[in-house]
Amino acid sequence: MTTLFKAFTCITLLTLAQVSIATAQTNVVYDVVLQGGRVIDPETKLDAVRNVGILNSRIAQISEAPLKGKE
Repeated sequence: MTTLFKAFTCITLLTLAQVSIATAQTNVVYDVVLQGGRVIDPETKLDAVRNVGILNSRIAQISEAPLKGKE
């Protein structure tokens, strides 16, 4: 296999894993959900409006999709 093909395969697998994780997370009911907040992450350079799910006093999910929460 060429290096380019290996890289493409790796990226494809990672993307599929992220989609399956995000799909699995949709059934979770978080303790608190912050909807439509501005999220800034210098490490990934994310600066966007997202929903944040908090579970057991920790950030458990950051998502563009709606999240379910008790509050």
